[in-house]
Amino acid sequence: MQDRRKLTFNSLILTLRMFVSMLIALYTSRVILQNLGQIDYGVYNVVAGVIGLFSFIQTALVGATSRFLAFELGIGNERNTFTKILNSSLTIHIITSLLLLLLAETIGIYFINYVIQVPQDKIYLTNIIYQFSVINTIIIFLSLPFESVLVAYEKMNVYALFSVLESVIKLVVALLIGIFDKNRMFYYALLLLVATFFLKSSLTAYVCKKLENYKFKFIREKEFLSPLLNFFSWDLYGNFSIVMQSQGVNILQNVFFGPIANASIALASQVQAALGAFSNNILYAIKPQIIKSFARNDLEELNKLINLGTKFSFIVSFLISFPIFFKMDAIVNLWLVNPPKYVVSYAKIAILINLFGSLVVTINHAIHATGKIKAISFITGTIYLLILPLSYIAYLNGYPSVNSYYITLTISIIVIFINQSILKLLIPYFNIKEFICNLIKITVILIISFPVGEYMNRINFANNIFFNILIFSFLTFLVNLILIYLIVLNKSEKKYLVKLINKKNGI
Repeated sequence: MQDRRKLTFNSLILTLRMFVSMLIALYTSRVILQNLGQIDYGVYNVVAGVIGLFSFIQTALVGATSRFLAFELGIGNERNTFTKILNSSLTIHIITSLLLLLLAETIGIYFINYVIQVPQDKIYLTNIIYQFSVINTIIIFLSLPFESVLVAYEKMNVYALFSVLESVIKLVVALLIGIFDKNRMFYYALLLLVATFFLKSSLTAYVCKKLENYKFKFIREKEFLSPLLNFFSWDLYGNFSIVMQSQGVNILQNVFFGPIANASIALASQVQAALGAFSNNILYAIKPQIIKSFARNDLEELNKLINLGTKFSFIVSFLISFPIFFKMDAIVNLWLVNPPKYVVSYAKIAILINLFGSLVVTINHAIHATGKIKAISFITGTIYLLILPLSYIAYLNGYPSVNSYYITLTISIIVIFINQSILKLLIPYFNIKEFICNLIKITVILIISFPVGEYMNRINFANNIFFNILIFSFLTFLVNLILIYLIVLNKSEKKYLVKLINKKNGI
C-alpha cells in the first residue's frame, strides 16, 4: 500500500513537472525559432544531431546505472555496496567520456564539415557551436549517475524541481539572445553551455550532500565493474541502433531536403517529447518499483506493475494527444505563427508513434530488471536500425520526407509483439494473456474514437480558433473517458475509481 501511495505521489509530481515544463518548452521553441530564424534553427539542430549520434553511449550507461542502483535498494543491501556501484558507474562514465570526446572530435568533425548541408557563410560558426555542444554533452554525461541516484531513491520531487528549473533557464536564454544583433546562434549555444554547467553542478552537489560522507574514488574491483560493463555492452547496441535511426534520419533529411526539413523535425520532436513525457511520467515513477519487485522475487507484484503501467501510460498519452492530433494545424499556427513546411505532418505521425511506443516501455523496464538484455538489445535494436536504410531507399526513389515517420510507426507496432514475447521467455510468470487482452481493448478504443474525432473535427464549435480547440478538446476528452471506462478498465479498477470519486465528494 505504501509503495502504491509513493507511486501515485511520484506520478502526480512528475505530471505536474511535465505540464509546466511542456508549456515552457513549447513557448521556448517559438521564441528560439523567431530569434534564430528557420535556417539557423535548422543548422543548430542538425549540429546537435551530430553530437546526438553518440548519445547512445550515455543512454546505455544510464540504463545500467539505474538498474543496478535500484536493484541494490530492492534487495536491501548495505550502503557501502550502493556507494561502490555508484563509484563504479562514475569510473565508467569518466573513461567513456574520454572515448566520447575522441569520437566527437574525429567522426563528428567529419560529419560537420563534409556531410551535412550548411550555408557557406556559416561553416566557421557551425564548428564553434559544435564544440560548445560537445562540452555541453560531456557535462550532462558526467552528471547522469547522480540523476540515477534520485530515481533509484524515488526522489521525484527533487528531480521535478531541477527539471522545471532547467526549462525556465532555457526560456531565459531563448529570450536573452533577442538582444544581440548578430551571431545569435553563437550566443544561444554559449549561454546554454553556461546554464547546463550551473544546473548539473547544483544537482551533483545536492546528491553528494544527501549521501552523507560520500567520497568518490576510482573502482577497480571486477565484482562491481563486470556486471555494469556486461549490462552496458549489450544495452549499447540497442541504444546505438535507436540513436542511429533517429539522428541518422535527421542527417538524411538534411542531405535530401535541406535545413528547413531539420527545423520541422526539431519542432515535431518537441511536440512528441512533450506529449510522450506525460505517459513517461507514470513509467518513470514505476520503473524503480519494477526493478525492486524483481529483486525481491515478488513476481505477482511485478506482473501487476507491468500491466498497470502499460494500461495507464497509454490512457494518459491517448487522452492528451487525441485533441492535439486533430487540431494540429490550428495549434501549430497559434504556436509558431509562421511554421516550417513539414511540421504538421511530422508531428501528427509522431503522436501515433508515441501512442504505440507507450505500450512497450513498461515491458522494456521489466526485461531490464532481469539483467538479461541480450535478446531485446540485438533483436529490437536491429529492427529499429532498419529504419535508416529503408528511409534512404525511399528518398532515393523520390518519396516525400515524411516517409521515414511512416516506416518508424510500422516498426514501433512490430516491436510491441516482439518484446512481449521476449519478456515471457525471461519471466514465465508474466501474464501475456492479460497483456494481449489490454492490447485488444486499446485497439477497439482506437477504432471507435478516431472516426468520432474526425467527425467532430468538422464541426465549428466557435468562431475563435482558441475556443474552438478548447471546446473540441473538452468534448473529445469526455467521449474518450467514457470509452476507456467502459472498455479498458477492469472491474477492480472501476470499483477503485468509483470509490475514489465518492470519497472526494464526501459520499
